[in-house]
Amino acid sequence: AIVATILYLLPATTRNDVSEETRSSLTRHEWVLSIVLVVTLVLWLTDVWHGIAPAWIGLGVAVFCLLPPVGLAPEDGFQQIQFSLLIYLAGILGLGSIVASSGLGSMLGKLLLSVITLARVSYLGEF
Repeated sequence: AIVATILYLLPATTRNDVSEETRSSLTRHEWVLSIVLVVTLVLWLTDVWHGIAPAWIGLGVAVFCLLPPVGLAPEDGFQQIQFSLLIYLAGILGLGSIVASSGLGSMLGKLLLSVITLARVSYLGEF
């Protein structure tokens, strides 16, 4: 359902604006974003040592990328945001959180497992 919803709301489009011959070296913004991505990956890989959750790292990097002095987000970029899509995504995430914390997810999982007859498989035994 999630894949179908994403394909419906965000259909893929292709553009052939830049050919390989006209492609130049990386711009300043591309270098900055590359460095930010490398630092983000390093922080995600070392979260066991520093104790900062990957979600907080991702949120901090997102806020950093949106800062006007960094210049990665265009100044008029916020006028192009589809806020209805953001509200829809926030609703889905909120609903998922409610299902997970209320125990409804495990209850529905047990119900589905009782309805669907699945054979028990032993990965240690025969094939």
